[in-house]
Amino acid sequence: MPQTLPHGGSWKQLLLAELDEQLPQERVLFTGLLDYNDYRSLLWRSDLHCYFTRPYVTSWSLFEAAACGARLAVNKSPATIGIAEDESVTWVDLDDQQTLTQQLNEALNQPGRPSQLMLGFDLDTALQQWEGLLNQAFQSN
Repeated sequence: MPQTLPHGGSWKQLLLAELDEQLPQERVLFTGLLDYNDYRSLLWRSDLHCYFTRPYVTSWSLFEAAACGARLAVNKSPATIGIAEDESVTWVDLDDQQTLTQQLNEALNQPGRPSQLMLGFDLDTALQQWEGLLNQAFQSN
């Protein structure tokens, strides 16, 4: 169940309070709004991109981070399974806070290789599939 925001607080304040001393807070960055080029530059320089979704769809930001070569920490859910090679991603369980903190600390402190998307998630394949869907939709009308 989603947690409600404390009166007068922000999601940033809530997250920092939950993290408390568990993660080095100087390594957690809240950027505010960024233009696209600045966002991509940040991804290229990130030590770890945490992508947590539940239970919805996988958004473009996971693909963008992987395309920029960011190391990924991703919660395992139906929306994320099968998108990246298992050995290139730190898979986490959002319901196990003790293990989650430990896994994020380990991921931050270990050199890692960039995350790799599974075959079929590249731009050319996605555009071909999108074109096929559009053509099918126009032919059926």
